[in-house]
Amino acid sequence: MEENGEIVSFINGLVSDEDHIEDEMVENPFLHHPNGQWQAILGVNTVNAHQGRGIASMLLRQMIADIEKQGRKGCVLACKKELIPFMRNSGSSLFLFISK
Repeated sequence: MEENGEIVSFINGLVSDEDHIEDEMVENPFLHHPNGQWQAILGVNTVNAHQGRGIASMLLRQMIADIEKQGRKGCVLACKKELIPFMRNSGSSLFLFISK
């Protein structure tokens, strides 16, 4: 998400046939398989000055819509336990959660 030419929030990840996240996925962009069945989210990031405005939630809702449109099985992510409610509030049952 950009505002006035500045990136204020983004989601990074890759598509895979794996329903889990491996450490190597963070380091090796060649593990991305455009036709894979699972969207892996490696990070949801918002600049501090823009937090609390619902930007990350909006990006997650759009990503979920894209995942559904693409016919993927779902989305897998690793997050801290305290962030799971935030992710669940995105309104999707597509998430498979892995807590850190």
